[in-house]
Amino acid sequence: MTESAYAAPAATNASVYQTAAKSIVFLMAEVQTDKGPDFAAIGTGFFVGLREADRDFNYSFIVTNRHNLLEDPKREDLKKELIYRVNNLDQETSSVKRFPLHYDGPKKNVFLGAPNEDLAVINFPHESDMHINAYDYTYLLPASKYQECDIGFGTEVFTVGLLFSYKGIKANAPLFRYGRIAMMPSEEWYVREKGKPPEKAFLAEFNTTYGASGSPVFLVPGQWSGRQYKMFEPYIVGVVKGKMLSPEDVNDTAGNKLQGVVGWSPIGLASIEYSQQLRNIFDGIIGQLEGQGIKIIKTP
Repeated sequence: MTESAYAAPAATNASVYQTAAKSIVFLMAEVQTDKGPDFAAIGTGFFVGLREADRDFNYSFIVTNRHNLLEDPKREDLKKELIYRVNNLDQETSSVKRFPLHYDGPKKNVFLGAPNEDLAVINFPHESDMHINAYDYTYLLPASKYQECDIGFGTEVFTVGLLFSYKGIKANAPLFRYGRIAMMPSEEWYVREKGKPPEKAFLAEFNTTYGASGSPVFLVPGQWSGRQYKMFEPYIVGVVKGKMLSPEDVNDTAGNKLQGVVGWSPIGLASIEYSQQLRNIFDGIIGQLEGQGIKIIKTP
């Protein structure tokens, strides 16, 4: 496991959105353009850190979706290298960096969720020229705290990630979206792709686009609960993994319905992986570290 000697800052209510923006990383792919080779932004990730109790060392991770690591979705091939774009210390420019991915063996640095969980946690080499905010593991809200934080229908949340058509010219420029939780089923019902096992997911009222997968979803710190206005920490309650689509008829240019042809339109709902599933992956990583005699801070 790669260590990093830097502090993982906690967000305060005065800097919730600035902190969230600085936690974002854009996942990149090499492309060929008319001007030669370049990089295109294809997905979103965010930084999470684990803190050692006995030393001033952290372990840095990029959280994203498993499907963002697929080299060829049709064959389920996983990428052997992660390319990402992160802001530099001056916060006005960015750099594209890369490092190899290992899914098993002594160099393992990728930790995947269960087959029906669209999550990936990647231990990465933090470099001193990066300007990032890594959310502490304790900001991943466990299911046991959902009731305490009034997580349910109508809860206000926000997300931040890539706007596919614009990543920022010099520095990363993440996009914010805001909405309310619309549905929170406890069963596995969401089918991301035909032939795949159903997954757990909750829905929130904000639209999402290609490239936003892997974005963190935060609890808005101020919430109405009955007649009371309560303040909470901006906990991470989930990870965006897709959008809900509705089937619709497709007509030809004369307005006639095309038989056997179905179109799909977004309906303004994002599908989101529960934060508890993400915590489960980190709990496994913490178990491995503690098995090596390394004590990790697990409470705020």
